[in-house]
Amino acid sequence: MRPTTAADWYLAHGLAFVTMGALIAMLCVQIWVDFPDPGSHAQIPAIVVVPVFLGVIAIFWFWIKMLVDFFRHPPPAHPVAWGLMLFFASYGTALVYFFVIWRPRHRPQAN
Repeated sequence: MRPTTAADWYLAHGLAFVTMGALIAMLCVQIWVDFPDPGSHAQIPAIVVVPVFLGVIAIFWFWIKMLVDFFRHPPPAHPVAWGLMLFFASYGTALVYFFVIWRPRHRPQAN
């Protein structure tokens, strides 16, 4: 396995942070739309659309990055379960995979 560069380390952490934020934002928007005030028509504020769209791109990029890591370096414990969960439970499992498998394996080495 090649050593992780600082840029790759920060990119993965940035994508994980944006993924968490975007998933929370999408959940809030979904709640806003599903549970409006009685007698009002819920509309998504325009200021939310662009960050959520960029978040969706980051989520997809992060998921693909975790899938690529899984196929290049399968985890030692339960690789079939991880693969199925990454494929079918996708984004949430990608965050769990990041913190449980990717991050400890790609810890930067102290000089």
